[in-house]
Amino acid sequence: VPMYGTGQGSAASPAAWRAASCRLPGMHEGQSNGACFRSPDGRYDARFHMIGFADDTYSGVSDFEAKEQDIAKLLQKAQEDSQLWSDVLSASGGCLELKKMKFHMAHYDFCANGSPAMRQPQQSQALWADASNGKIAEKAKPLRAAEPRKMLGCYNEPGGSSKASFEATRSSAAREAARACSSGLGRR
Repeated sequence: VPMYGTGQGSAASPAAWRAASCRLPGMHEGQSNGACFRSPDGRYDARFHMIGFADDTYSGVSDFEAKEQDIAKLLQKAQEDSQLWSDVLSASGGCLELKKMKFHMAHYDFCANGSPAMRQPQQSQALWADASNGKIAEKAKPLRAAEPRKMLGCYNEPGGSSKASFEATRSSAAREAARACSSGLGRR
């Protein structure tokens, strides 16, 4: 692959992207903390390090084994994993788009009736990432529980209400409908 990629519209682009994109998450998985989820009875485990499509990726960390979640420890793990992904991309000639780096700190308390309530994050709970290509490190502040983030084309809002996610989707649909209606295309 040439230094600046194969070029827009090149017939070689899909094959070149597939060759690179299949190996990069594997490199990340080999050294990242990742997240582990376990069924309540302990019989089933699911571990993941990264989920992605093209250049849109999501990773997570967890520590469900601990009786009390240590937020500082989880942030440190997330910091390590995000920097590792930035380093893997940099080594491949790519670059993490730091301004798009966002995260939710999903830490729940439980109400008297047993329902979960996501804690609001402290703004001091932030992640830093260095693009490793001469760019200045960026600080990613945590999103509020009801603040949606777009992931793989969908709006996710871990706080539970989905009102902000619905509004973001509705606004996007209205913009696209207006754009389609104002195009020069007729019905025939």
